[in-house]
Amino acid sequence: MDIAVILRQVPDTEAVIVVHPDNQAHILEDDIKWIMNPYDEFAVEAAVSLAEENDGEVTAVCIGRDDAEQVIRTAMAMGVDKGILINDEDLVSLDIISQASILATLLKEESPDLILCGREFIDTGDDALGAALAEFLGMPHVLNVNALELQDESLQVEREIDGGNLKIQMELPGVISCQKGLNEPRYPNLMAVRRARSKPLDIKTLEDLGMDMPDPKSRIMELVPPPPRAAGRIVDDEPEAAARQAADWLENEARAF
Repeated sequence: MDIAVILRQVPDTEAVIVVHPDNQAHILEDDIKWIMNPYDEFAVEAAVSLAEENDGEVTAVCIGRDDAEQVIRTAMAMGVDKGILINDEDLVSLDIISQASILATLLKEESPDLILCGREFIDTGDDALGAALAEFLGMPHVLNVNALELQDESLQVEREIDGGNLKIQMELPGVISCQKGLNEPRYPNLMAVRRARSKPLDIKTLEDLGMDMPDPKSRIMELVPPPPRAAGRIVDDEPEAAARQAADWLENEARAF
């Protein structure tokens, strides 16, 4: 069973994001630590587990710059067999549909039995990659999967809905978007990290894929940080009077009730 897992490099969730003063559609990247998109970790774990159980091979695919190699190496340390980096800085900021068209072109050549990705990118909030990939490839797709089981030539998956779980039988090949709760991603040990350094990593460009730069369907025009929080208010009085002041403020100024 051949499985492809799509990765994305994103800023660390603890990084302080600052909008670039000269380009309001970008952020300052000088002091940012880059990591694997957290939702992609669930996709990697699912792919590796399925491959181990079914004598399969897992390929990690990422659109990124030179330093995106470390994201693929992290996936390799988790058990991925090989990687493909589509290396072009201009592709990183493309809209999700354009990126999906590039990935679909590559995956048509690879012909995996199953394609896994995270449910969304934490940096942009985009959650349509799986659906767009499936559309370009003519495959079925299930979003927000929190359980899956391989059954002969099909996959039984579950996704959470209001009030319960929805069970779906999906024919392969297909595309799955992985949700938190699907599994517990493994943490590679030192030997796994060392082995990952020697696993094959193929670097490709748009020219290698026979593609021109896609015409973006949408663009980020400006990034606006959230407004600063209003200063808190201290009520310094006897408990009964303080409670009355706090209740009055919540009702008449904060409009909390």
